[in-house]
Amino acid sequence: MNDEGDSSDHESDEEEEEEEEEEGEITNKEGTMTPLSKLLRNQSLDRISTLHDSVLLHILSFLPMEDVVGTGALSRRWQNLWTSTSTLVFKRGIYGTIRKFVASVNGTLILCRCSNIKRFVLHISCNCDESFPPDVNRWIRFATHRNVEDLDLYFRPGATDYRLPQHLFTNSSLRILSLSSRDIVIAPRGQISWMLLKSLTFDSVYLSDGAIANILSGCTVLEFLNMKEVRASSPLDINSASLKKLVLQQCLIGDGEYVLEISAPNLQFVALLGNFQRCRFRLVNVSSLVNANLSFSGDHDSDNHEKMRNQLLELLERLEHVKELHLGPWCIQVLSWGDVKGLPSPMSSCKILALHSRVMKWDNPGIASVLQSSPYIQKLVVELGSRYCEFKFCKEFIKYCDSDGKNPWTSCKRTYSPFLHLKIIEIVNFKEVDEETVLPLMQMLLLNAIILEKLVIKIRKSGYKQCLECTVSKEYVRLTHKLLSFPRASPHAVVLFA
Repeated sequence: MNDEGDSSDHESDEEEEEEEEEEGEITNKEGTMTPLSKLLRNQSLDRISTLHDSVLLHILSFLPMEDVVGTGALSRRWQNLWTSTSTLVFKRGIYGTIRKFVASVNGTLILCRCSNIKRFVLHISCNCDESFPPDVNRWIRFATHRNVEDLDLYFRPGATDYRLPQHLFTNSSLRILSLSSRDIVIAPRGQISWMLLKSLTFDSVYLSDGAIANILSGCTVLEFLNMKEVRASSPLDINSASLKKLVLQQCLIGDGEYVLEISAPNLQFVALLGNFQRCRFRLVNVSSLVNANLSFSGDHDSDNHEKMRNQLLELLERLEHVKELHLGPWCIQVLSWGDVKGLPSPMSSCKILALHSRVMKWDNPGIASVLQSSPYIQKLVVELGSRYCEFKFCKEFIKYCDSDGKNPWTSCKRTYSPFLHLKIIEIVNFKEVDEETVLPLMQMLLLNAIILEKLVIKIRKSGYKQCLECTVSKEYVRLTHKLLSFPRASPHAVVLFA
């Protein structure tokens, strides 16, 4: 009996060995043999670790830096992988000590082995009792020595009179640069060499005399320039042959009135935003412009409306050829004043017209004027959620705008030519309280848009999580019936809520 048992055990062992031989074995990185079945079981549990290093590093680029470093504790496969990441993001909020943040950044950079950094982000927010870390220049030098392509620096607050290191201005690997700080000073002492830079953002920085001219001359392929709340003592004239997109928002130059000149023959998009009370814009060479956004606010405390209108007219005449035109509340009210004086708006060839206005009685003459001077519009957008401004008006103007309860758009004061090309009208951020002011405008448009296809009303969403369908069915059924009761020049026009 024992001999038979030993014989059966021996046969089963041989069968197992044969099965293992049929499975095969594979040699791992350590040189030991691992059964293929075991390897497949492990891979099914951790498939992500089998991905190529380049794929894993791309995944790591989307994680916070502390999580990236933490992956080194996952397994031997991950132990040193993170040190080759080409994306380094360091963000320090107002909580936690600055000393701990500095130690963390220094420790990470010491272990970093990547020779070509694609993105380096440094965001520092200091408490009022903390000093700005002197290590910043060393971190920036680390990034520039590793051929950084995308550099994002954000210092708020605490970087009083901090000046960017001069070596940054000669870093030829930069392609994207963003600098944001209320105290940072941009003061290049020599020639700038940003030969590959395509995107440049300045937010709340101070530019020294001649800095912007020096920067633009050293950025021969720059395509996007964004300057927000930039301060300077000398003119911020924009002169660039490569620039395609320009955004200027609430910049402040010197103490008195100033002229901001823009010369960019390849510029396709320009946005002038925010407060420019003492500024006069001059467009010199903008023949390639396609889209212009004039949502800036000029002087609204002065009684010199004629001066304001002349400044706006100079802008609009240079933008006659653009395909898409946006006008903010200030521009519309300036045009209102001119319309009351019998002065029409400049002609425009735009196909898309966006009016950022609450459609108050002060705005109606300006809206009517610009509509009549834009005979080729195919799409009209009325943005109701815009920030409103109202400057001083004379009694004559106020009396003219007062409709005495009548529909200002169908009164005998004005007749409208048909809108021959208007196909789409969008009313954005509409809510029930806008009915009194906006509904008369819709009535006039429906009556004069002879090929209109659709009127889309985009409802302003409340802070509560409500079902949009329920809101429409309850709040706007009456409005829909009223709109449908208006006479329409186009028999194919439909009214939609979104």
